[in-house]
Amino acid sequence: MQPAEELFTRQLPGDRYRDQTDPVLQLDAINVSFDGFQALTDLSLNIGVGELRCVIGPNGAGKTTLMDVITGKTRPKSGKAIYDQSIDLTTLEPAAIARQGIGRKFQKPTVFEALTVWENLEIAMKTDKSVWASLRAKLNGEQVVRIDEMLVLLRLSSERDRRAGLLSHGQKQFLEIGMLLVQDPHLLYSMKQGNHVERYQQPANLPQVGDPKSPYWGIVRNGMYGMANQPNGTGYKLFHTAPYQIAAKSGTSQVFSLKENQTYNAKMIPVRLRDHIFYTLFAPYQHPKVAMALILENGGGDGVVAGPTARAILDHIFVPQQASSAAADVPQRDSADAQ
Repeated sequence: MQPAEELFTRQLPGDRYRDQTDPVLQLDAINVSFDGFQALTDLSLNIGVGELRCVIGPNGAGKTTLMDVITGKTRPKSGKAIYDQSIDLTTLEPAAIARQGIGRKFQKPTVFEALTVWENLEIAMKTDKSVWASLRAKLNGEQVVRIDEMLVLLRLSSERDRRAGLLSHGQKQFLEIGMLLVQDPHLLYSMKQGNHVERYQQPANLPQVGDPKSPYWGIVRNGMYGMANQPNGTGYKLFHTAPYQIAAKSGTSQVFSLKENQTYNAKMIPVRLRDHIFYTLFAPYQHPKVAMALILENGGGDGVVAGPTARAILDHIFVPQQASSAAADVPQRDSADAQ
């Protein structure tokens, strides 16, 4: 694919060193099965340089299996996975794929909790990981600057000397993302030609979500609509029956950090330590008239309280004749151990 053809994405400045740019990742007719269950069937996907792709689907659709194929955890029964137009990922071990510049971020953060934020980023740097090299390792000036830049980007500058295990859940997520980014991932951070390295620079006029004309808003709107109205949406049972159509997104904020292998159970901890719950909603979907941000301090988890509360508020605004019945369905929070 020659640069002039522009099939997948516009070209970035560093791509002038490449004879060919798109696609950087090619999946061709991937098939994966587990004991007779077909997880992936003839999956084909092309991703261009600098392109962001989001893969969504219900449980069991094959999202995790797709990631496993790309990162070498699962071998496909048939098909090809070509990286950078020449490297067959299906022939490499996971460690070799990681060295090629493909990183993976899991849903549950896996940071080194006994180390500081700075040490986590330091140990993640792309360096020689052999035993003797690790024992003698010392960061150079450029690497120190790189970590400082990453701390600013992650908004963790004030936490640089704090143990990672003491961070909130959200901060751990950002830290793990930073641990991927400091590894100098191919085609994202820099382009190299001989001894010349040119860092990736974000396009100057890239539209931001803060711009009301940004194309990203369409993605956000569709995602929020799907959450409330599609059968696989987490808020489907609560919101899809609304005659005025709701678009919504839920979230949680941890009050304390879970220990390794510890499972959060709202019923087993004091109310003051339960997660904060929030919902962001707007309605009607096609012609919004009301936007709402609902925050329930120590609300519990999974939107069990916040969701029905948000629905009751919107019903009171748009269908007041049904407000009383909707409010009656809102569960009351267990406050036996609240004080």
